[in-house]
Amino acid sequence: MGDSEMITAGGRTIVTWLTPYWDLWQTHVGTVSGGRLAKALTPPRKLLGDAACLSAFRAYCMAKADKKSPEWFAKDCRHWQTVASAEPVVSVTGTLTPYGKRVYEGRA
Repeated sequence: MGDSEMITAGGRTIVTWLTPYWDLWQTHVGTVSGGRLAKALTPPRKLLGDAACLSAFRAYCMAKADKKSPEWFAKDCRHWQTVASAEPVVSVTGTLTPYGKRVYEGRA
């Protein structure tokens, strides 16, 4: 189990499905409460499945946009699933692909 599946809260380490999403949001967007993020992501995870939802969420978080919210992602998750499945955003080496650069710049 990777570190991205664990969080520390109240002095203890907790394994959670939310952590990869949390990490993406914190890295690319900013701060958000875990409760708000979990509440917003529950419907898209049920709709898309966890792997597709995480991929779509990664594309959303990495896209350049003025305003982002977990709730907006939830409403528009099918679009971001299409964006994420169109072409890899990140290469196997962890760098942005040409398509990933376009997504990040908001031109995809």
